[in-house]
Amino acid sequence: CGNEDSLQGAIDAAEEGAAISVPARTYNESISISKSIYLTCAEDCIIDASGLFHAVSITANDVSVDGFEIIGDGSTVSGVTIANAQNIVVSNNEIHGMALPNPGNISPASYGVLVYGGALNTNSNILIDGNEIYDINLFGISLSQEVIGVLIQNNIIRDLQTLAVNPLQFAADALGLPEVDLEWWESALEGSGINVDDEHDVSVGIFAAGAGFYAGGNSFENVSFGISSAVCVGGMESNTFDNVYVYALNVISEDHGD
Repeated sequence: CGNEDSLQGAIDAAEEGAAISVPARTYNESISISKSIYLTCAEDCIIDASGLFHAVSITANDVSVDGFEIIGDGSTVSGVTIANAQNIVVSNNEIHGMALPNPGNISPASYGVLVYGGALNTNSNILIDGNEIYDINLFGISLSQEVIGVLIQNNIIRDLQTLAVNPLQFAADALGLPEVDLEWWESALEGSGINVDDEHDVSVGIFAAGAGFYAGGNSFENVSFGISSAVCVGGMESNTFDNVYVYALNVISEDHGD
């Protein structure tokens, strides 16, 4: 990469819209991408953000990050954060280890991939494809309420770290709900082994606070909830589930139509 083997240095020195082929090695740093850039690693590129707040932060349009192992630890909130950005591709990465609860809100979660912000009624055109996400505190992938136009496909989300919580209270806190419908929750969780009155070890493969996403061809293994979305909107098909209590759950019992 030049720049004293700093990946951030190579990004800073690159022209807008440049494609960077990243050589194999371990990069002990976090990176912030504030310009259009296309990062690709053919093999054995590790971004080790252990001890750091985030691993990869994307705040620019037209960015791709492909083929990296991205590592965090108890000091790391997120593997990849996408904030107020469009035309983003996060693909073929191995993301694991993030365990610091987000200090920016009341959520106790960390994230493999966190997407937030976005203009109202604007398609973000974000693709999260072919990643393996595991050993993350609570959420594999999280989408905020404002984000629409996210395609999540062909990912393996497995073996997430769990948190002992009451699922109703957790949903209310995470989404800012003024109240929860106890009868609806009891019906939704019937047969899952999860009792609305008790604490349970909870983890969520995909948590979507908004409606504008599609999840297809993903594999969920050893998580409590495969896909949890705030409203009954968004496409889901051809996902597989192994040792998952609840495959897909819409946590607000409203009728939003077909």
